[in-house]
Amino acid sequence: MAAVRPLTALAGPAPAALKAVPHPAAKKRGLPAFTWGYNARAGLGLGHTAQVLAPTRTRLPSGTADVQGGLNFTVALTRGGKVYAWGGNQHGQLGDGTTSLRWTPTRVKLPKGTRIAAIAVGVDHVVATTRSGRLFAWGHNHRGQLGDGTVVDRHEPVLLRKRIPGSVSAIAAGNGISAAVTAGGAVYLWGRNTFGQLGRRSKHNPALGALPQTRPARAVLPKGSAAVAVAAGNRHVTVALRDGRLVVFGLDAAGRPSEGTIRLRSAWGRPMRLAAGEDFTLVLTSRHQLLAFGANASGQLGVGDHVNRFEPVAVKLPTGQGRVRDLVAHARGGAALTTNGAVFTWGDGNVGQHGAGLDAKALALRPTPARVKGLAGVRVTGLHAGQHHIVARVESGPAAPKGPRR
Repeated sequence: MAAVRPLTALAGPAPAALKAVPHPAAKKRGLPAFTWGYNARAGLGLGHTAQVLAPTRTRLPSGTADVQGGLNFTVALTRGGKVYAWGGNQHGQLGDGTTSLRWTPTRVKLPKGTRIAAIAVGVDHVVATTRSGRLFAWGHNHRGQLGDGTVVDRHEPVLLRKRIPGSVSAIAAGNGISAAVTAGGAVYLWGRNTFGQLGRRSKHNPALGALPQTRPARAVLPKGSAAVAVAAGNRHVTVALRDGRLVVFGLDAAGRPSEGTIRLRSAWGRPMRLAAGEDFTLVLTSRHQLLAFGANASGQLGVGDHVNRFEPVAVKLPTGQGRVRDLVAHARGGAALTTNGAVFTWGDGNVGQHGAGLDAKALALRPTPARVKGLAGVRVTGLHAGQHHIVARVESGPAAPKGPRR
């Protein structure tokens, strides 16, 4: 993820200049949701730029099926294949043809008739795949992360033509990095390669091996293996293989080149979903086991301490809350949604990522998962995250937003 500027200064009481006065363009229609965290450029879609330290009612575009965020913006994908974005737009990451901040969801300018199947949002760029397996990308491109052969920012989606054989089944985006998994299990990576995140190294010329890749290039996986999922962070890319192993490209928690594969305990099941923060990875297995490994200075692994882990360890949630059904990672922390509808957060909370309000404890580092109390009584149906903010889609409950849907 991004080399983010320090956010500690935003952790105190909101200055008068940041009073939560909605922008005139703010609307209150759509799919009910709650959001909280970093909001300096209106990335939470609430119509203001004040701090949001507890779950706050909002609405997403009708039919929203997925939501992902970058450093200061958010992108939503609807079941009908439309894409909307709002918040910061310095690099054209909203895909509307401008670099103007957007207070409310704005339609991404995709070619007529295009229906998007999946999105992946990096720090300041977006990758999307269509239902036919084509790839589009837009936003910041200083590391070649858009994959169009240039390092020029794109304010509207650009099609990556004939660069990846076959259809794309999964995508990921991180800090200047993009990734795709094909239906056949091949992995393609492009963008930033400063730390060998693309799996390209040169023993004879280290500088050459660190050059960015402006076109998708196939990654070298263990012989005979096939990928099922991929996640991209700041200094690493993690790949889940069909045989249950993990492959990590880039640097480990100690800043050393990652080598070999990681095998999970058979009792945990196979890796099914991955989420990457700046320098750590979360894994959800076929047996609903939540795992974590990587750097842990902020407690982002959720295992109760601040010790780095070079292999996956189990993350334990309080008993009686159901099994983990979804997980997300932000820059230096994570969150999980259980089958009982409870949301837990851990790691860095200095700009309200824990949704626990304004006091020293609420904004402190949290090495152990704790439930977000502001969502009590709400049926949460989807959990999503940006670099420093979280979005929870809700279906019903006494605290669910009310009002007409679009």
